[in-house]
Amino acid sequence: MSSFLEYRHAAIVIDTTAVATRVALPANTPAKLYVALVEGGDSNVTTMKRGADGRTREVLARDWLLAALGDHDDVMERVCIASASAESGGTCMGTRGPSGDITAEQYIRKYRRLLANATGGWDGLMPLFHAKVVLDGADDALAQSAFFTSMAEQGRVEPWSYDRKAIRLTPEGDHADNVIQTLAHVHALSRAFPSINVWLKDLGYVDALLTRHRRAA
Repeated sequence: MSSFLEYRHAAIVIDTTAVATRVALPANTPAKLYVALVEGGDSNVTTMKRGADGRTREVLARDWLLAALGDHDDVMERVCIASASAESGGTCMGTRGPSGDITAEQYIRKYRRLLANATGGWDGLMPLFHAKVVLDGADDALAQSAFFTSMAEQGRVEPWSYDRKAIRLTPEGDHADNVIQTLAHVHALSRAFPSINVWLKDLGYVDALLTRHRRAA
């Protein structure tokens, strides 16, 4: 049986009140919207990677993924659910076996510290610029949302594999109001329709973010 391996973590906190007077946000938008990221991959999935010595080797595949999106309670609720997999060995830290084992309590504490040290401002937003939000099982929900219906009419809701939908988070001009607005509406949609799965693809700048903000877990 394979395990999901978590290598590194980063957390972004977005102050939605900074744009609330300029763009329309859902009524339930939290003042602080957290984006918890994890660099991870399955223990039985490999890829080829060229090392510093120029040689290509087979290594375990890993990628930056969305762990949770929402206010502090939303994220910690997802973490508490995921902690059961950590307790059973379905989720490990970096490697399978005893060295990667983590208890549910340790897993929860790790993410609690992560949120406490979340990065805000432009540094926090940078990994999200030009990334894609991918929504699975959201067709009916998107059709019921005036915000997403308008985006679809503008051609900003794109087809993705397996009938999923994708929305690119591209800033307009010299501000990121529309990126924050889109994430707030994605959060509201996922709260109203808990069966929707939300991913972030094509994340960038996360390594640089961790270099500048070493407090991240």
